Amino acid sequence: MVINQIFSEMKMSQKSNEQETQVNVQQKAPTVFPTKAFIIGLALSIIAAMLWVANIRTNLTWNIPWAGLAGPDMIIFTGLGFAFLIVLIPLLDKLGVKLSSMEYAIIYIMVLIGWTAPGVFWLWGNQIWSVWTYSGGIVVKALAETGKIPSFWYVLDEKYAEAFYSGGAMPIAALVGPILFWSTLAILEMFMVFFIAVIFRKQWVEVQGLPFPFASAAVDLTEMANVEPQSQKVARIFKERLLWIGFALAVVLWGFNIIHAFVPSIPRLPIDEIDLNPWGGGNVGVNLDLTPVLRGALVVLNFNPLWIAAFFLLPLDILQTIWIAMVVFQWLLPAVGISLGIFPDISSSGAWNVWWALGNEWSVALWYILGYGFIQGIGLWVILSNLKYFKGLLSSITKGDEEAKLGVGGFLLVLVLMFAIMFANGASMFIVAIAILYFLLVYIGIMRYRTESSTVGGFWWWNWTNGIFANLGNWPLQTPQSYITINLTSVMAAGPGNIQFAALSTDAVYLSTHYKMRTRDLTIIFVVTTILTTIFGAFFYAWWGYAGLRGPGWLNDYQEPQVDLSWVPYSSGVSQKLTSLQPTYIPYVVGIILAIVLMWAKATFVSIPFNPIGLVMGCMYFWPWTFTSVFLAWLAKYFIFKTGGTSLYQKLATSAIGFVGGYWFIKLLMWFIVRAFVGVSLPPP
Repeated sequence: MVINQIFSEMKMSQKSNEQETQVNVQQKAPTVFPTKAFIIGLALSIIAAMLWVANIRTNLTWNIPWAGLAGPDMIIFTGLGFAFLIVLIPLLDKLGVKLSSMEYAIIYIMVLIGWTAPGVFWLWGNQIWSVWTYSGGIVVKALAETGKIPSFWYVLDEKYAEAFYSGGAMPIAALVGPILFWSTLAILEMFMVFFIAVIFRKQWVEVQGLPFPFASAAVDLTEMANVEPQSQKVARIFKERLLWIGFALAVVLWGFNIIHAFVPSIPRLPIDEIDLNPWGGGNVGVNLDLTPVLRGALVVLNFNPLWIAAFFLLPLDILQTIWIAMVVFQWLLPAVGISLGIFPDISSSGAWNVWWALGNEWSVALWYILGYGFIQGIGLWVILSNLKYFKGLLSSITKGDEEAKLGVGGFLLVLVLMFAIMFANGASMFIVAIAILYFLLVYIGIMRYRTESSTVGGFWWWNWTNGIFANLGNWPLQTPQSYITINLTSVMAAGPGNIQFAALSTDAVYLSTHYKMRTRDLTIIFVVTTILTTIFGAFFYAWWGYAGLRGPGWLNDYQEPQVDLSWVPYSSGVSQKLTSLQPTYIPYVVGIILAIVLMWAKATFVSIPFNPIGLVMGCMYFWPWTFTSVFLAWLAKYFIFKTGGTSLYQKLATSAIGFVGGYWFIKLLMWFIVRAFVGVSLPPP
């Protein structure tokens, strides 16, 4: 009963805020194109694209563990945007540059585009320098040498490809064709997701009133650009004490450990993120791994204030569902499976090894495949439950509604172009059609998930989806069509490998709705910024490689030729098998059915105190060591609503926003210091 009362209060508060927004935004509706914000946004989006390159080429997310700045990538996109706004609003205000909240919202959107658009290019085109090395292997080398791969796909000169990893002269002429080709596909993918979001904007924002927790936090920040009524001079952000307390607390905490790195006699605070990745590092921070004691239950308890602050912004029912799902699927399922002899008993190896081995790959564990199905189930539910809305959308087009025409028209145009490009390059039309359908269901599911949840890291599922598509196509391994088809469809099939792209589109439409931006203006901003930052980011990425500025991150060392285009689920290098249930489509289908049933139940019985969206996070991405942070965020939020209600939560949420932004501010600042003066891989002497 208490939980239901809390949820009811949250719903009433949300509806009250929505009504207030509808009254206020009528006064904010722009009448001209926001040129000043567009110019500033373009400049900052270029900087964000450069930061993306730094993240990929020197692994900005993990590259400073000795300074207590070792992640997490789970909130990198949200945190980056928060940091930009928290610093930019007072800075421009002091410089006498007065911008409206709507203009800051545009800048925020453009900064996120600057970070994510080059990232889509990396998904599509990261192989263009490595046809002779990691991505291609023997098969691709043979195809390249016989001219069966289009010349505008790759840097086919082996000397140039090797120089990318070791530094050397940048071969502009050899790069232009591949970068423009793969950039085109990346740009079209961004456009497709954006136009899908435009199609669902009114239904999700205005009709269903979904929470958009992190986009709502961005609205809170942009509103702080308003001038204080009392002074008529100072932006309200200067008076937001709790925001600055949270910001300063993050800067001081992690700044203290930065000082420790230079002056070891000063003790180090145990606030680090956990680093259990197999590529390096060790267990840092507060970590209690109970996996060996509990025979495979992935129980790893740790305390992470940054995650707690970020999770605190999520809806209460989402948080509750996440930690319940983690208990069921990450604690009980492995423990019961080991006890029954279904899973191998390697529990004494610790949480990470259990996580890795039970799936033969970390991206295809049983709960991941269940999550894949769940995402598609959400997408199917969205389509089935909005059939009446789609009919109204078509009616709006015939009546000349600008937003409906832009959304549907843009989506269809991009769809046709993607089909044409893939077909013209020799891909199998059947596989392309299946891949695009799969892509649409996944992205619709992810966007709906995003509107109620968070921008958590990436969903990496290349192996499983590529195995399925390889089986569907029955591809002979050493034919041009097999390689071309798998290249052009692998990112489409696993396109949402990084959730931030869907996250960006939903943030854009939510902010544009709040400020009543014209859809035409938003489309121009999105299209121009995406094209510019994707192509710029690609060339900057190439320059970084050829200049030898590699660092200790991914894609930095020469890779041995290795490829297996016949990959099928659970047939990788790890010897243990997850389960005797083969093929592995069973949990995938179960996830689809479960998602549809639970989404229907939540829509029919609104008082249910859990949200099926949280199952995606609990099953799919939240690694065992995030449990404590999720649980503590839920517990804190529960008692805050119980004791102080909505008003107390809104105050503390402001502090949480500042804390997340402060962490990313100090992290970016420290990265520049390390890059320029210390050296990326080693602590100072």
